[in-house]
Amino acid sequence: MPSMSPIRIQVLSGVKFDDLCEVRIIPKTGCFIIEVVYEIPPKSDFFCSLSAGLDAVIDIGLDNLAKIVFNDLTIQPIIVNGKPLKSVNQFYNKQVAKFRGFLPKGIGKSRRIANIVRNRNQFVNSYLHQSTKMIVDEFLSLGVTHVSIGKNEQWKTRLNLGKRTNQNFTQIPHAKFIEMLTYKLERVGITVKVAEESYTSKASFIDWDIIPTYEPNNKVRHVFSGRRVKRAWYVSKHDFKIHADVNAGLNIDRKSNPEGFDCLKSILRDRGCLVVHPRRITPLFKRVHAESRVA
Repeated sequence: MPSMSPIRIQVLSGVKFDDLCEVRIIPKTGCFIIEVVYEIPPKSDFFCSLSAGLDAVIDIGLDNLAKIVFNDLTIQPIIVNGKPLKSVNQFYNKQVAKFRGFLPKGIGKSRRIANIVRNRNQFVNSYLHQSTKMIVDEFLSLGVTHVSIGKNEQWKTRLNLGKRTNQNFTQIPHAKFIEMLTYKLERVGITVKVAEESYTSKASFIDWDIIPTYEPNNKVRHVFSGRRVKRAWYVSKHDFKIHADVNAGLNIDRKSNPEGFDCLKSILRDRGCLVVHPRRITPLFKRVHAESRVA
């Protein structure tokens, strides 16, 4: 209860009063933000005994905020829905453009615009926190010990994906998502590695293509065995199909953590063995498993 006021703030369970460092009250447009600062216990207090050997890889995207695959192919891949985040961001741009048009020459400040920005930022932060919490819970239940996250340096500069896609992709805070997920995973004893992911969407996992690293000054054109068909499918050299996001995720972990995928070299890649449709989960809404959608 800061300053003996009637305001009660819920904090992390198990935090003692002596662990609190300070309470900051920050005035914002139309509200006050109350930040409770406390010391985080050592990682060993949160460490869970996890079975070694299960690796996971996360591919960051737009419509699919995170695509998660595992080096155990019997585990169904997971997709974290990014469309609510994209939709809120599009509406935010539309509203800001509308009310900025009421300002003289579009220049100046507006309390209405400030409220729109605040509401958008609060939704984004809440969605990212809930998404990362769901991912950590899934990994703990499965016993994941190592996580690779694909991210290229300067991946949002000089984009040429179209005006609308550029706007959506650059305004989604993927770096903040990776930062949140990294510290939450490390607190429970899961090793995290942020790795370079160039050419992972073009290479064929089924054909075990060599995955080069992008070099800006290198004019060599790399040729791969398979090709991407439509939006969700990747076709290998011998016309075997695999989900495109699953193919990219497996290539990211094969490139960043090859030791974790040695066990897959002996798997017979026959028709249908890797045709896996991921299970989609959406924060803020009731989770619907793939089995319940089967007619």
